[in-house]
Amino acid sequence: MGTWGVAIFSDDIASDVRDRYREHLGDGVPDADATRLVLEESTEELADGETAPIVWLALATAQSRVGRLENRVRDEAIRVIDAGTDLPRWRDEPRAMAKRQAALARLRDELIGPQKPRRRIPKPIRSVCPWEPGAIVSFRRDDGRHLLLRVKATQGEHGVGGGRYGIFEVLDWIGEDIPDRATIERLPFATARDWSAVGHPRLHGVLVLNQRQLDRFSLVVEGSEPSDWQMNFLINAGDLEGLAERRFGLV
Repeated sequence: MGTWGVAIFSDDIASDVRDRYREHLGDGVPDADATRLVLEESTEELADGETAPIVWLALATAQSRVGRLENRVRDEAIRVIDAGTDLPRWRDEPRAMAKRQAALARLRDELIGPQKPRRRIPKPIRSVCPWEPGAIVSFRRDDGRHLLLRVKATQGEHGVGGGRYGIFEVLDWIGEDIPDRATIERLPFATARDWSAVGHPRLHGVLVLNQRQLDRFSLVVEGSEPSDWQMNFLINAGDLEGLAERRFGLV
């Protein structure tokens, strides 16, 4: 479980609960069903005495912020706050515990006070990746030249839940006329300019790509041999051109 602060959503579990709840609402799922789905998806966390409080606090906060706070969820969150069951994980950090207590006190006031008007949640835009590991795809830049990317692996499923993401590697090439397969398969990976933070110049990233951005990508090669990978960064397809220039010097 990753925690990076004392705010309600400053850990992986809490932010995941919030995001899944909002995603269900955005998909048009009725309020009560969205709550039920999140709780079903959090079965493992709810069975753990350390993480169950995080789920209830996050779900109550997420509901309150969009004007959908349910009585049961509110009561569970207040029970967590009053009993202090969220605090033991902070016992080795007294200053952080004091700040967490203050954050929980503010949340308690929010939950028992007047609630915000009901907010409409927009439909989520999910990432797509129509290619399989080993595929090499071109990306058309604004100036008409192309970059080449190798798909190392994928995460998620086609058309399900949060979408499907490709983990990609940038190849050391930029140009107008895409070379033939033999040449492409001999291309080395692009070496990052500053790779000290990740410990290796070979950077792999999760590409967040929506359906509207697909027209800038074309499949060039299928079935090349994908090698081992370790994800280092996340990049939106809209910033791919800038990434290639900043990190790899492909200009």
